[in-house]
Amino acid sequence: MKRASISREGLAKARKLLKLGQSATLAEIKKAFREQAKECHPDIALTDEDPSRNHEAMQSLNEAYALLMDYCAAYKIPLVPKSPVSDEEWWMNRFGNDPLWGPPAQTDSSMDSTKKRR
Repeated sequence: MKRASISREGLAKARKLLKLGQSATLAEIKKAFREQAKECHPDIALTDEDPSRNHEAMQSLNEAYALLMDYCAAYKIPLVPKSPVSDEEWWMNRFGNDPLWGPPAQTDSSMDSTKKRR
């Protein structure tokens, strides 16, 4: 499958067929594919349904899986771990501009030393 053939509609259909959420890891995609394949594979499925129906379902499942794998293959994955950030940087990265939480309270070191003396 070519990269140019990937569309939002195709991705949404593939996610729905594999019963995935809005984001998933490669391992989750593979696991979902295997679980669905057990249910509809013509040689394994334990249903009395028409075998051609299972064949069509498996073909759709394979196309959805291939589409998601092609989509994931287009992204570079960093292989170097990020440097850890301080607690304050972590807070600011997640809640710094949030009007409810705002920036973390600044402590006045002179105020702290006054309280300790008492």
